[in-house]
Amino acid sequence: MAGVSEEELRTVRFEPEMIPVCARIYLDVYTNEPWNETVESAEAVERFFRRHAAGGEFIGYALLSGGRPAGFAIGFAKPWIRGVEFYLDELCLAREFQRRGFGSRFMAEIRADLKKRGLNGILLNTSRRCPSFRFYRKLGFEPFEKLVVMGVEF
Repeated sequence: MAGVSEEELRTVRFEPEMIPVCARIYLDVYTNEPWNETVESAEAVERFFRRHAAGGEFIGYALLSGGRPAGFAIGFAKPWIRGVEFYLDELCLAREFQRRGFGSRFMAEIRADLKKRGLNGILLNTSRRCPSFRFYRKLGFEPFEKLVVMGVEF
């Protein structure tokens, strides 16, 4: 994978048959530095992907290398006052594809496709302490200083 060129990569719509490979990518990325998440099981990650993909407003993309997923972006169309935005729930590239410009290219292709589909923007959550914060800032994303992410579990 180290010798992968940008020309060999292709952005396509996410398909359900990609779930097992994308779940393995997710596990490898998020259970290692810098996230070090604890994940219940590979089955839990696959279930998460299947639930997303079954949603009526699901939008997903895969970054293919040699015909196999090397990364993915999943989320959903979210209505808002000025149109419809893409809520990006997860963006993940296999570790060997990170920090090589592939993520920026992937996001540019996603953005172009969303614009063609008539969506008005992208919304996401990330931590200020993770490398993803700097990545998204580099792509033009701005934090909403007055907004706070809140939740409750039950």
